[in-house]
Amino acid sequence: MSRTADRFDPACVSDCSLREAIYRANHTPGATRIVLRAGTYTLTLSDPIWNQETDPDPDENECSRGDLDVRGELTIIGAGQAETIIRSSGEPLTGDRLIEVVEGASLNLRRLTLRDGLSDTQGGAMRNRGRALVQQVSFIGNRSSAGIEGEGGAIANYGALTVSQALFEDNLSIGKQGFYGLGGAIFNLGTVQVRDTTFRNNTAADYDDTDLAQGGALYNQGHADVARSTFVGNAAGLSIDSGGGAAIANRKGGVLTLTNSTLSGNTGTDINGVLANGIVGYPEDAQAQAKLVNVTIAGNEGLALSNVGSLVLRNSLVAGNRLDGMPANCANSGNYLARGLLLGTDQGNCASDLPTDDALTWSKVLYPLADNSGATWTHALRRGSPAIDVGVGSCTSLDQRAVSRPHDGDGDGAAICDLGAYERTRP
Repeated sequence: MSRTADRFDPACVSDCSLREAIYRANHTPGATRIVLRAGTYTLTLSDPIWNQETDPDPDENECSRGDLDVRGELTIIGAGQAETIIRSSGEPLTGDRLIEVVEGASLNLRRLTLRDGLSDTQGGAMRNRGRALVQQVSFIGNRSSAGIEGEGGAIANYGALTVSQALFEDNLSIGKQGFYGLGGAIFNLGTVQVRDTTFRNNTAADYDDTDLAQGGALYNQGHADVARSTFVGNAAGLSIDSGGGAAIANRKGGVLTLTNSTLSGNTGTDINGVLANGIVGYPEDAQAQAKLVNVTIAGNEGLALSNVGSLVLRNSLVAGNRLDGMPANCANSGNYLARGLLLGTDQGNCASDLPTDDALTWSKVLYPLADNSGATWTHALRRGSPAIDVGVGSCTSLDQRAVSRPHDGDGDGAAICDLGAYERTRP
């Protein structure tokens, strides 16, 4: 389809708008595929100003206005992330969320961009209560903002979500008047799997500058499985002493698995970290569970890793993180187990079998974050790095760049897994 203007005529059978095509798909049995040509599809038929007394559920509108409601089995394919753009006007009174997947429905979204979505509650670009598969999609400049909890600047997920080869950039979740801003890019209360994805410059914030902003990129209170992904430039809170989990906040009964991934250049807090497995001061967060395998956390501002729940680290690297110019790598007040952890020296209380002088991180251990091939950026290991060929137990079969593991990176004739997200292939 090629009509980019937003209109709604339920009787449309040809030259339909995107809104009309989705409405028709919702009322057609079986699976439907919509192929979008290159262009910008701006949603202009916004919801009126919400009156709770006359309209208790403003999102229940069968696509006639506001966001695009998916109620069946739908695939939408664009011409490419830079070529096909679905956007909202982004204005407070005319902007709206872009897509909602209702319970029992499924959406396969590929090769396009969702941008400038605006929700006054959950999911600036998308709210998913069904099943959603997102592949080669960019989420840019979306916002969830309200006087109640803002959940998921780009996506609020309460169902099953799969994300691959995606970009989340400049998304924002804001709470105010004592309410939370949760998940600058993704808020998850269901199940989410993420692969080969970049989270860049996303923010969870609150107008009151308290500790209520959590998960600059990802807030998880369900089950989250993230691999081969990079979190860079994300933040939680408006200052260094507010918020928690600048990249990732795993809360309450959340279960997080993070593998072959990099957290770098994020701005965290003094106590709740760039990756926060639970938030200090919340007893219920003792139930949070996180497992990190071949993860690199380096070059962040603020405490890098904070644990109040149950945390397992294996074959990972946490070093070169700073708070007010001092090393700030790890703090633990929960259940903690580390094997094959290269940890920069600091004032924290996390145990490590491979402590290293934090001051040597950038001269002896790692190169700066860069494009080292692969779908996402990584920190390459320097020649002779203490992270080379010292892995414990079995390796993941691929590193973050999808390079096979293990290799003989120190030239001693034995191929052993390296620590962190990057596998060095030669001495």
